[in-house]
Amino acid sequence: MRSAQSSRTSQLISAMDKNQGTLLLAIGVVSFLLRLAFLHEPFERDEGLYAYIGQEVLRGSIPYKDAIEIKPPAIYYLYAAAIAIFGETTESIRIFTALYSLCSVYAVFLLTRRLSGSKAGLVAALLQGIFSSAPLLQGSSSNTEAFLVLPCILAVYFVLRAMEEGERRYIFLCGVFCGCAMLIKTVAIPTVLLAVGGVLSLTRPINTIREKALDLATFAFGPAIQATITIGYFFLNQALDDFLYWNVTFPLRYRSTSVSGPPFFWAAYMLLPVFLPLLVTALPTFVRLLFESPSRKNRVAALSLPAALLGVILPGKNFPHYFIPLVSPLAMLAGIEIIRFSKTPGWRLHIGRLLLVVIFGLPVYMQYKYYLIYTPDQVSVQKYGPLFVESLQVAHYIKERTLPSDYIFQWGLEMELYYLTSRRAPVPFTASVFVGWSKDAVAAVRQMMEGINQKKPKYIVFQNQWSNVPGVLELSEIIRRDYFLEATVAYAQIYRRR
Repeated sequence: MRSAQSSRTSQLISAMDKNQGTLLLAIGVVSFLLRLAFLHEPFERDEGLYAYIGQEVLRGSIPYKDAIEIKPPAIYYLYAAAIAIFGETTESIRIFTALYSLCSVYAVFLLTRRLSGSKAGLVAALLQGIFSSAPLLQGSSSNTEAFLVLPCILAVYFVLRAMEEGERRYIFLCGVFCGCAMLIKTVAIPTVLLAVGGVLSLTRPINTIREKALDLATFAFGPAIQATITIGYFFLNQALDDFLYWNVTFPLRYRSTSVSGPPFFWAAYMLLPVFLPLLVTALPTFVRLLFESPSRKNRVAALSLPAALLGVILPGKNFPHYFIPLVSPLAMLAGIEIIRFSKTPGWRLHIGRLLLVVIFGLPVYMQYKYYLIYTPDQVSVQKYGPLFVESLQVAHYIKERTLPSDYIFQWGLEMELYYLTSRRAPVPFTASVFVGWSKDAVAAVRQMMEGINQKKPKYIVFQNQWSNVPGVLELSEIIRRDYFLEATVAYAQIYRRR
C-alpha cells in the first residue's frame, strides 16, 4: 500500500513536470481572475492620490513640485502608464495591477524553481497568485506594495544566481532591481542590504579585496545610473529640493506624524488567519534553509523573509497592505515544504493532507464573501469603513456641477476626489496635512493662499476630521469671504464660490 501511495505521488509530480507551462498559465489565469473580482472596488485615499499625480504627470506636471506626496517617484509613473494605456478610470488601474502582478507570480516561480525545482516553483506561484490578492490583506488594492513585490523578488533571484554561477551580469541585474525597488518604496532597504550581503559572500577563486570591490561596483552601477537619471530629471525641472525633502528628509520623521495605523501585534493578529497556512507550511523550510543547510545561497533565500518583515515594520504605521511583501517569501518557502512533504510515505501523508485542507480552508471561509457575495461598495466598507464609498458620492456631486477646466480644493485627507472628479487642485498640497509637514509651514500656508486666490477653485470640500492643522484659519477666512455652504454630502461640507 505504501508503495502504491508513493507511486501515485510520483506520477502526480511527473505530470506536473510534463505540463509545467500549462500549469503555470492556469495559475496566471486564476491569479488574474481573483484580482478582477475587485475590478470595480472604489479607490482608497492613497490609490486616489497616486492616480491623480499620474494624471498630473500626463498633463506635464512634476511630482513633489506640482503635486505633493511622500513616496518615491516610480509609483506615479506606473499609474501614469496605466492611465495612458487603459484609460482614466478606477478599472484601468485595477487591470494594470492585475497584469503587473502576473509578473510577480512568475518571478516567485523562477526563484523557487532555482532553489528546489519546478514542482515547488509551481506550488509557490499558485500560493503567490492566491494570497497576494487577499482582501483582508488589502492585497486587491493597487498600493505601492503590490508593485514593490516584483523588483524585490527579482533582486533576490539574481543575487542567488550570482552566488551560484559567479557571473557579474547577475550582480548587475540584482543591483538594477534593488534600485527599482527603492524607487517604488524605501522600505525595500532591508532587501537591498540582504542583496549586498549576498554579493559580499560570493566565493571567488581569488577572494581579494579587489574582487570584492569589483563585485560591489558592479552591483552599485545600476542604482547609480537610476539615481543619476532621477536626480537629473528633478534638477532640470527645478524640483530637486522638493524631491529631496519629501523623499529623504521628511520620511525620517514620518513615524511621528499624526497619521497613525494600528499597533503591529494587533495588525499581525488580525491578519493571522490569512497568513496562517503560509506560516505553518513555510516555517519548517525557513528553519532548515537558515540553520541546517550548508549553502550560503539557501541562507540568503531564507533571510528574504525577515528582510520583508523589517520592511513592514519600518514605517511604524502597520496598515494591512504594508504586509503584502511578506507573501512572496512565505509562498516560496511554503512551496518548497509542500512538495517535500508530498514525498512523505504512509499515514503521515494522509494526516498532513487533512491538516493542509483545514488550515488552507480557514482563509477561504473568512474571505469567500468578498469574491462571491459582496458588491464592490460592500467590499470597500468591509475593508475600510464607509469613507471611500462616500467619496464616490462627493465626487459625483462635484463633477456634475463643474467643468473640466474648473479647479476644486479639498481640505482633508480624501485626495482621491481629484482623480474621481478629473478636476485639478489649485496648489501642490493635495492633502491638508502636507501644509504642516512642509519644510516651512508658514511659507506653505502662504503658497496655499496665493494659489487659491489666483486660481479660484469653484468648490472647496472641507473635511472636519483633518481640519486641525496649519492653514485652517487662513482657509476658513477665504471660505467666509468668497464661498457659501451649498451642501453637506456624507463627510464633506461642500462650499461653492460666490
